[in-house]
Amino acid sequence: MISDCLKMRKARLYLKLGQDDTVNPIVEEDKSAAKIAACSWSRVPEFGRLIDPDLESMGQEERQSWSSGQRWLSQKRPELKRIICEQWDYCAKRTSYGNDVERLVQDISTQIQPVVGENLADIVAVLLYKEGLFSLCECGDLKKLMDEARVAFRQRRFDDNTLRLFARIIEHDPDNHWAHWCQGVIYDSRCLYEKSLPHYEKAIAIMPSEARYLNNLGYVYVNLKRNLDTAQEYISLALHMSMNYPYGKAVCLDSYGWLLFKRGKFEDALKYILDSSEMVRPKKGEWGIDLLQETLYHLAFVNRELNNKDKCQETVNEIKMLNSSSIWSKKAEKLLNNRDEVTG
Repeated sequence: MISDCLKMRKARLYLKLGQDDTVNPIVEEDKSAAKIAACSWSRVPEFGRLIDPDLESMGQEERQSWSSGQRWLSQKRPELKRIICEQWDYCAKRTSYGNDVERLVQDISTQIQPVVGENLADIVAVLLYKEGLFSLCECGDLKKLMDEARVAFRQRRFDDNTLRLFARIIEHDPDNHWAHWCQGVIYDSRCLYEKSLPHYEKAIAIMPSEARYLNNLGYVYVNLKRNLDTAQEYISLALHMSMNYPYGKAVCLDSYGWLLFKRGKFEDALKYILDSSEMVRPKKGEWGIDLLQETLYHLAFVNRELNNKDKCQETVNEIKMLNSSSIWSKKAEKLLNNRDEVTG
């Protein structure tokens, strides 16, 4: 059971949640009549339907059941944390498992069985692993490192010291998808896409339903001119999942526009990137000047290819006024005179 769940390429798991809090796998013939808890390791209820159109038939009752399953699991978290973190000492044990995830999750299942019951233990162990056990099991040195890392990342201290901090976190918890993603973001801020790529791929492998991970990996593929069909799938999915979150929506609109640009659809690209820039500009103090500069750089680039020279010059000037020493200002300087400037 654990092996099958861990090897699933699509991030979903169908469960039948009984009144006695026991869970059994759904078989195809039960699907129409069963009370389904689409209790995947995604926290986004519609994620299953987004990646699998066959799930469009899920009705309101089934979606409510998904939420019920998540609420049920959340009620158990305090006790699960006490067992996994304090009694079993997850942080101390994790590195000893190496890449043997199957054995790790099986041992987690054994530990939590007294809390969740024999029928639930295997599935909950997989769910916890796929959600990222670091969120449940921060303790000791890992907690101190995570607290420091959150402050550094929030303050956008994207330097080598912060990279080393995240590397130390991963030494304690190799499956910390957030730490991998943050390392990718730092490399992205330097346009070092080859270095950010493996971190995003690792984050996606652990948490395949996180919109920002999907978007960033797709964006890196675009800048490296690789796997553009996959990039479009990831960014489209991330955009759909982020429509109600202004920051995420703005970032995904820019990524999608940049993808269209790299595919030669300049007019369509302009629309998406322009929409993104109009969302980011009034929020630059909250979301970061570097995000606005990056979006404006894409906007200037598209305008240049459309021969909108005045608009390109105007946008380049805005980029330089925001921060004349940034990497985006230096790249923007090349746009008007260098037709070969094609990086993101």
